Order: sequence, then C-alpha cells, then structure tokens
Amino acid sequence: KTTIAQSLILFWLVEMPKIRGHKQTVVSTAHRLDLACLLFDELAPILEKEFDAHIIWSYGRYQATMPDGSRWFVKAPRPSIGHGMSIDLAIADEIFDISEAVLSMGLEPAQRARRSPHMALFSTAGTESSTAFIRYRENGLRLIDEGKPSPFLFMEWSPPPDLDPMSDDAFGWGNPSLGVTLRPETIRAERDGPDRAAYLRSSMNLWITVSKGWIEVGRWPALRH
Repeated sequence: KTTIAQSLILFWLVEMPKIRGHKQTVVSTAHRLDLACLLFDELAPILEKEFDAHIIWSYGRYQATMPDGSRWFVKAPRPSIGHGMSIDLAIADEIFDISEAVLSMGLEPAQRARRSPHMALFSTAGTESSTAFIRYRENGLRLIDEGKPSPFLFMEWSPPPDLDPMSDDAFGWGNPSLGVTLRPETIRAERDGPDRAAYLRSSMNLWITVSKGWIEVGRWPALRH
C-alpha cells in the first residue's frame, strides 16, 4: 500500500502537471496523523533534492510546493479536511478507522470542480464499525456482480472463504509481499500470538465483527460439539 501511494503521489506532482498543463493539488491523510506524516517523511527529501520542491516540516502543516506551483498537503482525518480546497488527487490510508464524514463530506466534495480527479483509498480489513469502508466495499462488490462499467475500481487481496485462515496455505493469500519484504516466519509468529482478531484482520486481511471482544474471534463456534 505504501509503495502504491508513494508512486501515485510522485507521479501526480512531477508528471501530471505536464500532462494536464496546469498545477495540481494533492491531499493525503490516514487514520492517524502521525502515520500520514511518515509517508511525507519518506517522499519530501526526494522532492526537495531531485525536483527543487519547497518543503514545510512543521508537524500538522506538512506541505510540499513544486516549482510549477503544484502542492501536496498532509492533513489530519477530520470532517473539514477538504473544505476551502480544490483537490486533484486525494489519498487516504487505513480507512477502516476513518469516518464517513471525512471521505464523503470532506474529500469528495472538494474534488467536484477538478477535471478527472482521483481518490485512492487503501486499508486492511475492518470491523462492523468501519462504516465508511463497508459502504465503499459493498459498492465495489455490487458493481462487479452487475458487470456495470464504472469509474469506481475495487481490488481486494484476501483468502477465499473455503480456506482455513489459520493454515500456512493462507499466508500468501493475505500478503502479496510474502517472500519479498515479508517472511512466512513473521506471519506464523503473529498467528501463534495471543490476539487472534488482530492476526485475522491485519495479517490475513479478513473482516471481523469486533476487535476487542471478551472472546477472541472464532473461539465460540470452535467450541460447539
């Protein structure tokens, strides 16, 4: 997810102004501001060194301005995130913990006036409280089932329902980077840890009902006899 977001932001700031003939505005966020700032910390030095961008490092006001006037803002996930702005590219990470107000009332309206704007949403699986993510996911599944052409793209990487997520065979289904940046030993250690819900959601990308229940996910059905 991080690599995709980095590539998209770099392309939008460096190449998209040439393609469209005018400066671009990029806004990125995440379910926590510190996580959103990590992406900026990695890309800002590249923009400054290679493309002469002007960088503001003040926490809460992270901003990069390109020589052509294109700008990248890092914002906290608040409902007012896009108010007063006109955004060409919006990126939100870990939307399982971002409210609908941030996405549908903050970012989406701020893109209406732009030509062919793009919103990229990334996340691991969520819980029943992830209402915004559920809405977008259900929309994607519905469009796939209907076979209807749409500007909405939905992609998911998770194990099929007939595969035991606790088996070693499931590791690759939930982790496309397995064998490249992630080792099976790491996933196995997470599986054998005390938090089954965290393993299923973050390691296998499977939806769970609750994240901090009294009984761990899957334990109650397993005790039936």
